[in-house]
Amino acid sequence: MLLRKLYLKIRLFLYSTRKSSNRLVLIIMITTCLYLFFNSVFFERFILAKASSNQINKNYSSAIAFYNIAYEYYKINHFSQTNKKIYLDISYNISICYLQENNKQKSIESMLNAIIAIQKQYGLVSEETAYFIKKYLIKYYLINNNPSLARNEFHNLLTIYKTIGFNNAIIFEMITLQGDLCYQQEKYDEAVNYYEKAYNSLPDIRDMDYDVFVKITDRICENEIKKNNTDKAIDIYIKSIDILKKSENQQPNLIANMLMSLGNVYSLNDEAIKDAIKCYKEAIQIIKKLPKTNYQRQNISSYLTILKDLYSQDGDFAKVSEIDLEIARRRRFSFLF
Repeated sequence: MLLRKLYLKIRLFLYSTRKSSNRLVLIIMITTCLYLFFNSVFFERFILAKASSNQINKNYSSAIAFYNIAYEYYKINHFSQTNKKIYLDISYNISICYLQENNKQKSIESMLNAIIAIQKQYGLVSEETAYFIKKYLIKYYLINNNPSLARNEFHNLLTIYKTIGFNNAIIFEMITLQGDLCYQQEKYDEAVNYYEKAYNSLPDIRDMDYDVFVKITDRICENEIKKNNTDKAIDIYIKSIDILKKSENQQPNLIANMLMSLGNVYSLNDEAIKDAIKCYKEAIQIIKKLPKTNYQRQNISSYLTILKDLYSQDGDFAKVSEIDLEIARRRRFSFLF
């Protein structure tokens, strides 16, 4: 009898514990789903996408409003690496939008407030401060045609990295920044030397910034074309496209950009028009699969027009008619595309 009572009490206890555990698991699941919805869907895919779309369409006041909404959220929640990069990116975009509105004072104020907030939160000598200076602040000063402030920040960046340490990816970007500083001062030969030095360090880089990689590839190739070394420029573009396609974190928009750049080089030679067509066709197929908020996707008609002109140069007028029909269809049924 005593054993039966003890058994029933233990069973009742386990049953109540199981109910509590199930309730706790359910609460955790609901909380996680809500977090994922607000973080990945509402803020990242709606608010930020809307801000980016407005910025692309030059509706800067609306873009700033959406960026500010997102900023308030990411200011609280930027503990993951993805959210941290978004948080740092928003401040820069707000400043650029103010700059595009010709409100330079607000733009500078926004950028300075951003770097002060980052330094206060992470410290003067931190990876986050270095990242913001390297990725945004130097670029911002160069956009504003202020190379002296850009160079000052470059030296600050060197000081930070001497303390927290370098790796191959950082060395690659620092060499590129030296090239950017020279390029801004119209020291083009010196700039290209830095870009080539950075490009030649690629085999040692695992985690490079591919936007930077595309920029230096374009500038090296522009220099080769100016020197009438078109074949060399083509070889560099082909190699660079191959690197982008084989990268761990493929970025299709950058691949599309570089394919069109290669197509433009091919189009300089009447005998290579078919190669130019091939590049643009591949780029457009990539662009069609990009999100609707993407700048390239929104401007696909202009790329189709370039492809149409290439077909016209090649004498393939059946393809010209096909593209005319596609462009007309996109204009008429834009909501579907």
